[in-house]
Amino acid sequence: MENKNNNYIFRYQSDRRLTSLSVRDVGFQSCSKDHLFGPCIRDYYLVHYIISGAGYYIMDGQKFHPRAGEAFLIYPSVRATYYSDMDNPWEYYWVGFSGNDAEILINLTDFSKEVPVLSLPSNDILELFLLIYNSKGEDSHLSIRMIGYLYLLLSHFIEYSQSGDSANESAMEKNLKAAEKYILQNYQNTISVETLACACGISRSWLFRCFKALTNTSPKEYLTAYRIERAKILLQNSALSIRQISYSTGFQDELYFSKVFKKITGKSPSEYRKHFQLCG
Repeated sequence: MENKNNNYIFRYQSDRRLTSLSVRDVGFQSCSKDHLFGPCIRDYYLVHYIISGAGYYIMDGQKFHPRAGEAFLIYPSVRATYYSDMDNPWEYYWVGFSGNDAEILINLTDFSKEVPVLSLPSNDILELFLLIYNSKGEDSHLSIRMIGYLYLLLSHFIEYSQSGDSANESAMEKNLKAAEKYILQNYQNTISVETLACACGISRSWLFRCFKALTNTSPKEYLTAYRIERAKILLQNSALSIRQISYSTGFQDELYFSKVFKKITGKSPSEYRKHFQLCG
């Protein structure tokens, strides 16, 4: 199936459905630089594991940049689009699955609709994708064999997500401290989650995992809360205008700043300043 550009695709789709778990689609592909799929909506889960290159994944308006060593999950009934990085087109394996156990198993991993991309070690992962593909067929014993290997694959995702050894926790703490330091030094500037992850030398998904595990908030929520705390200090101790304070704390829109401030504190910036002055 290879062409002169060395792009290829091997794929198997099954119509056999079992109640607990069923393989719906499995394959692997080396994509061209202009490869694009979607937007589309599926009725089953679909996970891709990238073995080389990179690409872009858009889900419900959120844009992610998965690369080699990462997996991204497409949820059922969710509009999704994904396409190759023009300079570094990706090569990936995938498997689609459905059934009563599918949601239960996915909920045991660190995949989420907020962060549907995970960094995963390649140990055994590629082999299991290939075992699922090489077991393809509509005969009952082949369908069951594919499902068996799929359970093993998902068990690796679950094991990795729930690994809580001290080395892993230490790495999380180190990365969180690096992120906190970057926010402290740059909160006045525009900071995206991607920018913060790059500054710490880790993936967006790992950054999210560190914050959730250690602060129970997302990186974006943490950054916003920190900016509001800085704004409260300026409202208490300076004569800067609301507009000046919004810009000084990284908000580029005064109205948006006021909206976020009130949502977090229960008061508008001007009400907060007035209340503090009266109480002081």
